[in-house]
Amino acid sequence: MNPLEQEILAAITDRQDELYEELAALIKFDSQNFISHGLELECQKYVAGRYRDVGLITEMYAPDDVTGIKEHPAYNPGRNTTSDRPNVSGILPGIKADSGSIMLAGHTDTMPVGDLSKWHVDPFGGVITEDKIIGLGAGDNKAGVAVPLFVMEIMKQLKVQFDKTINITAYVDEEYGGGGGALAASLKYDNDVIINLDGGNFEIWRAALGGGGFKIIVRYEKPTDTVTPLLPAVMAVAAALENIGADLRTELHNNPYFTGSDMERSAMRIIELKAGEGGSKLNEAALTFVAYTNAGEQWLLNRLQSELQNVRDEYGDHGIIIDQPISTTRFFESAETEDPDGYIEIMQGAADAVTGRRLKETGACLTDLSIFLSYGSACSFNFGILRDFALEGGAHQPNEFVSKQELLDLARTIALFLLRAGGGKKEQASESI
Repeated sequence: MNPLEQEILAAITDRQDELYEELAALIKFDSQNFISHGLELECQKYVAGRYRDVGLITEMYAPDDVTGIKEHPAYNPGRNTTSDRPNVSGILPGIKADSGSIMLAGHTDTMPVGDLSKWHVDPFGGVITEDKIIGLGAGDNKAGVAVPLFVMEIMKQLKVQFDKTINITAYVDEEYGGGGGALAASLKYDNDVIINLDGGNFEIWRAALGGGGFKIIVRYEKPTDTVTPLLPAVMAVAAALENIGADLRTELHNNPYFTGSDMERSAMRIIELKAGEGGSKLNEAALTFVAYTNAGEQWLLNRLQSELQNVRDEYGDHGIIIDQPISTTRFFESAETEDPDGYIEIMQGAADAVTGRRLKETGACLTDLSIFLSYGSACSFNFGILRDFALEGGAHQPNEFVSKQELLDLARTIALFLLRAGGGKKEQASESI
């Protein structure tokens, strides 16, 4: 490493407590996403103020106000991504004209807090312990907002300038398949590379897996005082989904970015099964599920139609009606990173210098990487430290946390990447006359 790189990494290490406090401050803002509306505004105001403090050109804008977004084929209506749910970008212009731009992106919205009785700490407390930071959205994805802010603050204070423009963006409405914040950032700015810090396990995710969420309603055509008549058909629908899941797992097993991954294991997941409603609506049940596939939306819909028709044929004479699947998220298109300029290898080198190991290159499931790849930059990839959804304290889990050491490693890796990929150097003192 050269002297500037050593200086920056030493400063990050010396001031690591500021990084932990920055993440804790973001966690303290309630920015839950409820699909039709979200609570990101106050958090985004705070982020905008911090960007200004750092000395970045700061732009706060409603995704719905970006030119052409409502006519865009990827626009997801009904999300109310207005001025109450703004994106915020902090920009440091490059010193070389036409040298390009690097975007570091992270989303501020979180899943709902869920059952408070399962939390051991205040979800909005931003609790800092000896080895971790705990709170709603700690890893998914407020760490992805805190890290570039902290890194750019140190860069500015140590008078580092870049050949390329650096754009750090906190975007909204990622959860529940929103996509509006990522789409707005993609359409508004022209970037050579986008690093979406909504990644996990300290891996590079360079393939966006397609798929989406759906709901199937199973109804009994007669009044009933028990859900029992529905149960055999509900189980038959679950078995039909598992038939599809077996094929999806085979598909992903044969894809090198997903072989042996959690996405392969959970290529078809029933995430909610509900019958009745507290003693009423006992003639109706619903299965909500998520399916991962690179085969495309029409293939999946055709396969669902075929499998469900088999169940209809079996149970139609029993008074059972099975509705058509309803989409509960946008459909995520599959895409893969193109990297002719070697940005991933620069990130690999930065991570190796910080941690002494090479990062696993794998794929992402149902993240906004698909938006960034398709409409922002063909050279986009995810990189981050959120814990897996199936782990205690993981993304979308009670007592969500990130490790201090991983957060520090992420900040140091991102700083080194920016210096190398962005052409970082010390500002030259003006000569006196």
